[in-house]
Amino acid sequence: MVILVITVLIIIVGLFFIGKDYMRARNMIENAEGAMFPSNYDTEKNIMTYRGEAQAPSFRSKNWKWKHWFVVVTTLFILVIMGVVISQGPLFEWHNVVFLPVFFLLTLFNNQIPSFLVMPSGIYVDERFYRWNTLRSFETRPLKLGSNAYGLFENSSSYTEIEIKNEKEKSLFVYILNEQDVEELREILRQKGLRDDTEGLSEEKVSLDN
Repeated sequence: MVILVITVLIIIVGLFFIGKDYMRARNMIENAEGAMFPSNYDTEKNIMTYRGEAQAPSFRSKNWKWKHWFVVVTTLFILVIMGVVISQGPLFEWHNVVFLPVFFLLTLFNNQIPSFLVMPSGIYVDERFYRWNTLRSFETRPLKLGSNAYGLFENSSSYTEIEIKNEKEKSLFVYILNEQDVEELREILRQKGLRDDTEGLSEEKVSLDN
């Protein structure tokens, strides 16, 4: 009986987080029209994150359609499992529960839409929203050998890596191909009160060279 209760609770919590993740992505797409950066997406404006190429958020995009139907099918699958669990009752064994947390974690991790949006109130990075008052500093540098993203996508050495740090010193990364776009983003981040550590690094390098 204990195993049955634990299993049902895991399923309910898992469904809650899947639903929360789904609504988070939906809200991002609904808010995308108010983005300060990028103002538009085209084939020359390549913006990458760890999740892949950040394309224009849209309910017509392949990424959203995939996420939508994946959530629908996953939810139905989970409800079927719940029905099996309840029908078996005390006969349901603990080893059948082990895969559920792993399944939920893989579902949430592998179903994020690659995204980067700068909004008046904060930024979206791979669906997650960070308010300006939680962000502290940023740094830009060429994407070189040694970076975690080097070789992660085609022509990666031509990109600029932008590292944005929050109040907990956790780093958020975005990679931009066009140098003009990099400068536009830097200016917005400065205007929003983030410290530009790139300038400090440049001055330090000059002093060392002298």
